[in-house]
Amino acid sequence: WHSILNTFPNPVTLNKKILNEDGTIYDQITFVNKAFIDTIGYTTEEIPTDIVWFQKAYPDEAYQNYVTEEWSKLVEKATKKDTTLLGFPANITCKDNIQRWFQVTTNLDYPILDQYHLIVFVEIETPENIILELQEATEDLQLRNQKLLVSEQKIEKQYNLINSIVNTVQVRIFWKDKNGVYLGANKLFLEDAKLDNKDEIIGKNDFQMPWGKTEGKLYRDDDLIVMNSDIPKINFEELQTDSDGNITTLLTSKVPLKDSDGDIFGVLGCYVNITNQRMTEEELRKQKDILHHQAHHDALTGLPNRTLFQDRLEQAIEKAKRNN
Repeated sequence: WHSILNTFPNPVTLNKKILNEDGTIYDQITFVNKAFIDTIGYTTEEIPTDIVWFQKAYPDEAYQNYVTEEWSKLVEKATKKDTTLLGFPANITCKDNIQRWFQVTTNLDYPILDQYHLIVFVEIETPENIILELQEATEDLQLRNQKLLVSEQKIEKQYNLINSIVNTVQVRIFWKDKNGVYLGANKLFLEDAKLDNKDEIIGKNDFQMPWGKTEGKLYRDDDLIVMNSDIPKINFEELQTDSDGNITTLLTSKVPLKDSDGDIFGVLGCYVNITNQRMTEEELRKQKDILHHQAHHDALTGLPNRTLFQDRLEQAIEKAKRNN
């Protein structure tokens, strides 16, 4: 499963719970994938435990304490509400001393091999200190790598591992063959497709989905471009219309699926719904325009006030200076 995790475009750590003799618990970081090393910079030798990781990722002690407390609150809240998926935005200091924002995600209900748990880092943008959209939304999995499986028992373990991973991340994931026929999807994608289980989607194409009449052809053409060019298409916006006519905005990524010989046999995609983020962004713009207008106009008459006059006067003076 190390080789599978190394195919992920997102940074991932594999952690194991360790119980000290004094009764305290900490995480031993047993593995980090290639994307983690490339993006964040640290190897398992440099961050052997979550204690060391927190010291390096959050060197500011006050912020480190804040992250620790917030994460503990999330775990406690999830336990009370009987939920399993945790996601928390954190400003991480990477090995190169550059700070990057990540959505740190794990699933309490999907332990791997009964003792390990997965931490997924999805890089996000933070314009004006407001997290508007998840930027990195890709989980590149190859579910049918039969060469890794040598027995029925290993096949079952491999399947359970992959199923745990794709249902841990907070993105919709799907994969199709070269003809555009769905080979599988995770639970969140099935919800969007209004299907109850993964068996219902296998064998269908986009023209048979709720968005078939509106975006079916667009999705098919887009898949062909990715497969024929062998070039991933990362973080682009597209629209999706459900059977009720509701339109959502998606941040989508697609990559070619390849077999062990390097031949393309399909396409793997994932997306997040950023409709609310776009609505929030638009609302912030409106509020900014209103505040700007209120600052430069009289509240009673609506006429320009002294502040606006002073601003225009200063501009006119500067223009006069430039024109001599």
